[in-house]
Amino acid sequence: MAVNVDRTPDGKGIVLYNGELVLLYTKQVNLRLKSAENLMNGNRSGSLYLTTHRLIFTSESKKDPLQSFSVPFHCLRDVKLEQPVFGANYLAGDVMAQPNGNWTGDANFKLIFNHGGCIEFGKAMLQAIEVSRNVNSYNSPPPYVAVGGDIFQQPPPYYMCQSANAYGVNIPYQAFEPPPPGVVFVTSAPPPYTGLFVSTPATASAAGTHTAMPANPPPYEAAATSFNYPPIPTPSATAPPYPTNGQNGANEENTTFIDMIRAEDLEKELRKSGKYLILAEILRIRLEEYGVQEKWREIFRQALEEGSGKVSLTSLQQHWLPLAREAVPESVKQELISQILNCSVNLKNLII
Repeated sequence: MAVNVDRTPDGKGIVLYNGELVLLYTKQVNLRLKSAENLMNGNRSGSLYLTTHRLIFTSESKKDPLQSFSVPFHCLRDVKLEQPVFGANYLAGDVMAQPNGNWTGDANFKLIFNHGGCIEFGKAMLQAIEVSRNVNSYNSPPPYVAVGGDIFQQPPPYYMCQSANAYGVNIPYQAFEPPPPGVVFVTSAPPPYTGLFVSTPATASAAGTHTAMPANPPPYEAAATSFNYPPIPTPSATAPPYPTNGQNGANEENTTFIDMIRAEDLEKELRKSGKYLILAEILRIRLEEYGVQEKWREIFRQALEEGSGKVSLTSLQQHWLPLAREAVPESVKQELISQILNCSVNLKNLII
């Protein structure tokens, strides 16, 4: 791990190696570090990038002595995805310093996702760590190599992964926004250590590879005036608004939820309104045990579409039952289906 490196001169952007791709990006993540070095200790909030080679964090506060850190997958140890009963989900583990990385020793880290997305981000990160170790196993952290030469601003297709699978890692890219325009830059130097692949891919494809560096692209200094690319259109992780027709009263059978696909967002709204659906909670817990988190989101998307922006007990039951039959082992199938049916009968008068 290296600190306060690979940033643009103004400190507002990050610099990727040529061939390195951003797999996922999220913001408003809380980082907690514990280390023998005072520079590392403390809490801070910022943005998080998962690339084909490393994890990059940038702090929101310009007064923070730790403005950024770059962690190659080979510097991470004992990374775990934690889902506490109370509090936000988080990632935790240990990180080792890279030689020439502006600090020494090791540190314990915790990344807390207060606004959701930890499960999806964490699973992709754990997969990436595993794949990178299969590609090449380092006995010690690879030394940090400073970015050399000019840096260039490229259009998003050059540095963003736009596929659900990249080099064997499942990427839920549709559940996350891309980085804002003007914060990701690229150098002509290739990565100094391996990541999800050994050498720089030569051709572009939607699976996460890239094109060759264009001849004579404008350097960073000129990017502010000549390379202001608009954000790339990406499939939205939420549904478009649906007309409600005023159907929002407390005495009605359904409550309208607009732009809610992700299960955690729906849960927050239901908890806030005091009408938390036991049926949905049972299914979420049981189905997550069998690794069908992506299907959970798809079910809510279908339920919203078919219900004109509403999520009803009937719609949920129609989608959940086939999924339960498909996803869970035979030994618990009847038990789970029975729970679904019993809850739906007992909750007829519950607003959702």
